Amino acid sequence: MITAKNYNKNGQNELKCMSKNKLKKISTYLLGALIVFLPWQTRLILIPGELKNSFWEYGTVSLYALDFLMMFFLFVSSGYLILQYEKEKKIWTLGTLLALFILLIAFLSLNFSTNHLAGLFWLIKLSEAVLFFLVITQLKPNFKIVNKSLVIAGVLQGILAIYQGITQQVFASPWLGMSAQLPGTLGVQVVETATARILRSYGSLPHPNMLAGFLVITILAAIFLLMTQKKYWQQGFLFLALLIMSAGLWLTFARQALLALGIVILLTIGYTFISKKIFPKNLTLGMLAVVFPLVILSLIFPQTILTRVSAQTRLEQKSLQERQDYTRDALKILQKNWITGVAIGNYTAYQNRQDQDHHQEQPGWAYQPVHNIYLLVFTELGIFGLLAFLLFLFSLFFKANWQNEAELQGILSLLALLVIGFFDHYLWSLSFGLLLFWLVAGLLESNKSSKA
Repeated sequence: MITAKNYNKNGQNELKCMSKNKLKKISTYLLGALIVFLPWQTRLILIPGELKNSFWEYGTVSLYALDFLMMFFLFVSSGYLILQYEKEKKIWTLGTLLALFILLIAFLSLNFSTNHLAGLFWLIKLSEAVLFFLVITQLKPNFKIVNKSLVIAGVLQGILAIYQGITQQVFASPWLGMSAQLPGTLGVQVVETATARILRSYGSLPHPNMLAGFLVITILAAIFLLMTQKKYWQQGFLFLALLIMSAGLWLTFARQALLALGIVILLTIGYTFISKKIFPKNLTLGMLAVVFPLVILSLIFPQTILTRVSAQTRLEQKSLQERQDYTRDALKILQKNWITGVAIGNYTAYQNRQDQDHHQEQPGWAYQPVHNIYLLVFTELGIFGLLAFLLFLFSLFFKANWQNEAELQGILSLLALLVIGFFDHYLWSLSFGLLLFWLVAGLLESNKSSKA
């Protein structure tokens, strides 16, 4: 017998279910918008960082346009998660607990900070990124929507990179978060051959290496999306998208990103042959679209590739020497601070304080983090922070299913970022890099936990 009480209860449950589904759909599309706008670094500088009367990026407090979209996404997603929690009480995994533990260590590290404002700002940015990760793991967003968003973002950046490569300039646009870059200007990232200075494409990001890392992730997304498409026009669009993104990647001349892409592509090919014994047509199509621009452009402009590979020119030698110097500086810092670290966001502030003590102070732009995220985490958060970070990475790969396409993409994407992390610092030291890293980590953890 259906009573009025039961009817009302069923009606309320149905409304809750409808609301939950609608909130999840809206949250997923907001996540897609976040991905598309992630590379655009429009910001308002609230407190400029300054050292020795020059601009200091790592001590600058900024409010990014993306932060407003992030707050809206987190607000809407929290409504879905509250309704979801009533149904599923289990929300914690080893990965989510370790992420919170890293955040706790970062908070405690503020006790050892040289510049408290810089430490607080980067703690807030890390908190934003970790919260982003936690929400994604519970949201379990649609695999295809996320990949479509990544492809759209990658195509936009690829087109911009190609335009910059052809015109040999980056136009200034405060509204898009871009500053002017010309190959003849000192400090601009170029490949210097015997006859010319060739501008490395920036896209909308502050450095070509950052664009390259992002394009590696979007290329993987396009390949895995291509593997699921059956309509010819969809396959054709993704083939064209891969051509654009691959050409854009080549124009960054980023060695670490090309190395990372090469590793994950070889792993994909090897795993496919071992597990399926055949090579799917769509995957073959995707691989050709990636390799073709890299080979053709290398044949047309061999001198640029030889310059980057041989690393014998003045600028290449200078770059390698600087990386060695940064590593040596990090090891010096660790000699005294390996237990506690120097505090989150305080690597360059600590360097400056040390130089002040020895009367060797340099301009703000000269202070750069060590180009290795593992050493950088170690120096800022100490041994406990490094161990927590490594355990977190291990937890993401632990029990991941290579036979699941979404998980395989997450594994390869994270692996690519970890390879890049051996040669660069932006995945820990800059807002874009933090969000990119925790986005990829969240998508992998989300696909793993969706099996439970």
